Amino acid sequence: MQWRGRLVEALTRAFAGRNEADGVEHALEVERAARELLDEPEYGDRAAIDLEVVVAGSLMHEIGFANCRDQWGVDAVEHLEEGVRLGMEILSQIQAFEGQPERVDQIRTLIAHHDDTTYAFPSKARGGAPAAAGRSDVSSGTGPELLLLREADAIVHTHGDEIARSIKAWQEQDVPWFTEHGPQVASWMWHECVAANLRLSSKRAVLDASTENGRHRARGAYDRLEELIKRECERSGVPYQAEICTPGLRESSVQRMAHRSFDLKIVAFHGWDAFEKALRACPLKYDSSIHPYDNAEIRSEIREINGLTPMALYVFENRITEVLELHDALMIRYCFGLWDLPGWLTFTYNSPAKQDIAPPLIEEYNESKAFSAPRDILAIVDGLHRCTTAQDTGVGRIRVVLASQVNYPVVPLPVTWPEVQRLRKRHYRYNSLDEFLRECPHAQGESEIEITDRKYRYWYYRDLSTFGSQGERTGREFEELRAD
Repeated sequence: MQWRGRLVEALTRAFAGRNEADGVEHALEVERAARELLDEPEYGDRAAIDLEVVVAGSLMHEIGFANCRDQWGVDAVEHLEEGVRLGMEILSQIQAFEGQPERVDQIRTLIAHHDDTTYAFPSKARGGAPAAAGRSDVSSGTGPELLLLREADAIVHTHGDEIARSIKAWQEQDVPWFTEHGPQVASWMWHECVAANLRLSSKRAVLDASTENGRHRARGAYDRLEELIKRECERSGVPYQAEICTPGLRESSVQRMAHRSFDLKIVAFHGWDAFEKALRACPLKYDSSIHPYDNAEIRSEIREINGLTPMALYVFENRITEVLELHDALMIRYCFGLWDLPGWLTFTYNSPAKQDIAPPLIEEYNESKAFSAPRDILAIVDGLHRCTTAQDTGVGRIRVVLASQVNYPVVPLPVTWPEVQRLRKRHYRYNSLDEFLRECPHAQGESEIEITDRKYRYWYYRDLSTFGSQGERTGREFEELRAD
């Protein structure tokens, strides 16, 4: 690779006088990491990977930062487009790539898409939306060179020197170490706090790892950064809060979803301030002028599930299945778990329709009617299925929104956990999408509608609404049956 030296010289000139440590040194570290990863037995046939494309992409993947401009956003997604422009300009001067448009196009893809995982996370700078929204997606056609570059880059970004430079840059952008309100250590959104950024950096490494050794190194990086967060908590007098759904728990989600396909995208994450404001504005069902949480004390806390009080006599098995699938999909795609949700999430799942989910809502009050003597309870107003599902997976804690000093009584009386029954509406003929497609091989060919995990059980459900049928049984009907 005689051309490599000329490429390094061009890189050095481009970064001269600015961001040299972040530019040239980082590029060389990523190239070195990529070469080391290629020596891993798990990468198999090394000949299947174009090493020259990997080297060129590694050296130039961050070249756009050489022309960083003041008007760029906090997340600097603009460096990708500028990187492609400048990288192609430099590459045009390298004779080794003349007359090789396919390889040049590969390098362009590496520069444009090496940060796709990073920009898939929500960003406070974009109102909670991910920077990747609206960008072209190459996930389905990702080549081995791009996967290798992503893994190498993600691992390097968790190294000590890189982390120190990142923390310095975040603080210069006035990003606080911890959030001022709500959860002290959030991790669902870039630039909400330094602690969140550190966790997201290591989660990106977990998501981009394509070898077992890479995943092991990424989990080790997460543990190292947790120690850094813990030390800063001690120094600042801030209570340390570990995440419930650590990257180590992701493997169980991967195993549960091994034979399921899904399409999950985060549309936006609404942080604590936005969520609290929306909760305080929630009205009563029949009088929208009354807002029960308007003057309540509202905080985010991690609580033992056994210490919470159910307010319903049943849960639905199919709903528990749906909650677990969503949790697992979030862990697989983003390394986020529903048991850690610190705000309000808007997402799409196996459909273009937007959905929303917030943390379980718990009301703290003194119950004087249901027991022989008054007692303080933590009532599960919303989120019983999530609490139940978390317990089913062996998780005993969950992050909740705790509201106290609410001046309006809750609708139901509290019950005990042993009283909560699990209900199934019916014994389903097909218990998985694979089983459905195996026993009904012609089903998908009969319709233009895609048969998904959410649709297969009811694919042959008869719509008899013309004759007055009200369709599927509702939770209200089950409640009336229980009342009988």
